[in-house]
Amino acid sequence: MLEAKIREYRELKRMAEEAQAMADAIADEIKAAMNEAGESKMVVGEYKLSYTEAKRETLDKKTLARGFGRFVRVHQNHALQSFQSGIRKALAKAGNFGKGPAGTM
Repeated sequence: MLEAKIREYRELKRMAEEAQAMADAIADEIKAAMNEAGESKMVVGEYKLSYTEAKRETLDKKTLARGFGRFVRVHQNHALQSFQSGIRKALAKAGNFGKGPAGTM
């Protein structure tokens, strides 16, 4: 019984991945057509399309720590203390603070 469920799950997962790959390919074709037309917004029949490229930049924590190590440590500690304080307040408000392992800080 369990083996059949696992088989079914894996087959559905494979089908979902295949469908996602097909949808991604179609999205790429739509984006290419919009780029070719030089448009970032289009109305095609009953559909309104809008496409913008997003650029994501992240901070490298190790590089940041090398340059600003003490500053990063101080603010990480402050954030942790603020979080713990918020948890304590929420537990106290709920009346659970100090009542067993879940309410212990």
